[in-house]
Amino acid sequence: MLLKVLILLLAFSLTKSDNGRIVGGADVSIEQAPWQVSVQKYYAHHCGGVIYTKYLIITAAHCVENTQAHVLKVRAGSELHNRGGQLVAVLRILSHSEADVALLLLHAPLRRSERVQTISLAKQTPPPAAPVQAYGWGQTEREYSSMRLQRVALQIVSHKDCELAYQQTQITETMLCAAAAGKDACQGDSGGPLVSAGKLVGIVSFGYKCSHPYYPGVYVDVAKLRSWFQQVDYTVSQDSSEPFESDGD
Repeated sequence: MLLKVLILLLAFSLTKSDNGRIVGGADVSIEQAPWQVSVQKYYAHHCGGVIYTKYLIITAAHCVENTQAHVLKVRAGSELHNRGGQLVAVLRILSHSEADVALLLLHAPLRRSERVQTISLAKQTPPPAAPVQAYGWGQTEREYSSMRLQRVALQIVSHKDCELAYQQTQITETMLCAAAAGKDACQGDSGGPLVSAGKLVGIVSFGYKCSHPYYPGVYVDVAKLRSWFQQVDYTVSQDSSEPFESDGD
């Protein structure tokens, strides 16, 4: 069994990207990923995020740990994290008690357009080897952050194989893993989306270095937490005088 795992992990061998992208990825326009946002801290890109409803942004909990909402803003509708689109302040941070995921409640609703859209939540976890795509403005080739939004194609790694790779770290039932040879999300991509067939299946959480040959990237399993997202959406909508649109099913 150990030999099988080593062979599998060697398949994710590191191949240096020759185009300066998010470790093996490529440029993508915001129209191709209109649910992607940049979570800004003190007016600089900090993490990725995903539009769940016009008022709620999904991101990683570790991105907003020990952070006050008033220092955060969200930029939507631009493939550039430092200009363009809509820049909206964050009103409140709502973090999950156990999983590495949080919802950001915005001060004002996002204005919808071809460049600003919600994304539906996956109802089921993708099976091993299923094709998925990660998006973000994180470090490219583990050195520089990308100014332009990037997309990278990956494949789901089985939960068992991911556990064997991370023997010193607990891979819980609310996590899923993905990898591909020479491709990965990296620093600055945390909180961003993992997408399959137009549905949000994961949120970038952590990994060992970037595109390490033995360690797949680890993501929050959105399908396992679907009811939590829906409950938070319902709760904040009840607290608001303006109806929230819960169309990010």
